[in-house]
Amino acid sequence: MKKHKRERKSLEHYLERGGFRGKTVWLKRVIFGLCLIINMAISLYLLFFFTRDNAFSVVYIFLVVIVVWLVAFFLLLGILWLGFYFVLDLHIFNRTKSVEEVLPDFLQLTATNVRAGMTIDKALWLAIRPRFGILAKEIEIVAKEVMSGEELADSLQKFSDKYESDILKKSINLLIEGINSGSEIGTLLTRIAQNIQEVRTIKKEMAANVTSYAIFITFASIVAAPILLALSKQLIIIITGLVSGIGTLPKHNTLSVTNVGITSADFHIFAITATSITAFCSALIVSTIKKGNVKDGLKYVPTFIGIALIIYFIATGVLGGLFKGLA
Repeated sequence: MKKHKRERKSLEHYLERGGFRGKTVWLKRVIFGLCLIINMAISLYLLFFFTRDNAFSVVYIFLVVIVVWLVAFFLLLGILWLGFYFVLDLHIFNRTKSVEEVLPDFLQLTATNVRAGMTIDKALWLAIRPRFGILAKEIEIVAKEVMSGEELADSLQKFSDKYESDILKKSINLLIEGINSGSEIGTLLTRIAQNIQEVRTIKKEMAANVTSYAIFITFASIVAAPILLALSKQLIIIITGLVSGIGTLPKHNTLSVTNVGITSADFHIFAITATSITAFCSALIVSTIKKGNVKDGLKYVPTFIGIALIIYFIATGVLGGLFKGLA
């Protein structure tokens, strides 16, 4: 059991889930080579920067380069691996979604082949169509393994273990139980396909019921928040102008006014950062509400951030023109 868990957590298994079988050695070489190239570029830049000024000694330059190769190299290597796993995880998620989308149609077609008198392994093989995409390739692998002497149930189980999909796992488990018990496979496959369609319909209805919440969050994050931040920036400009005007009063005036602690330039940077973070979080929240998972919302992040920043800059320009005479 422990050996099986270690195997599932290995890089080879992770790459296989992403459809990159046998790419482990090549991947390690690419990431390590990329890390070397980036560190060489950093070292060359530092050498060029330090040699322009004779104030730095050779020993100091040597120590800086050593630190870059001892610390920055491993830090960069870790960042590259984390980035790779992040991208690969999204790739696996998209593959899982594509398999789930065509699974009912594939099961219905397989059921039709079984009713025509075919065995289950032949029915699976002849149900393969190009429109099934990744699922078709996975079934091809299953069929080849069965032809090479492996049990159909073991090959199907191995296929379902590649993907973190409850729908796929339950469907394959029911199919394997049906094969082992001698049930009517055609009827079983039809019922599995119908159940998947019913679950999909229920999810769509649930998503429709929470649409108002998603609209509110979207409006608040990419429309209302940028406009309010733009208005706050204009208020800071106006207050700064008023304080500057009071500061020019005659010396005999007893009124004392301190300087404003936050400038409009500082708040502008804060507003852009806050708008981007708010839009990023709102995209993930909306995805969780509508789709039931966070990963599905990552593709909306650039759109949310882009629209929010555009609205902020437009509001800044419009409000700046309206309040120009007050500053």
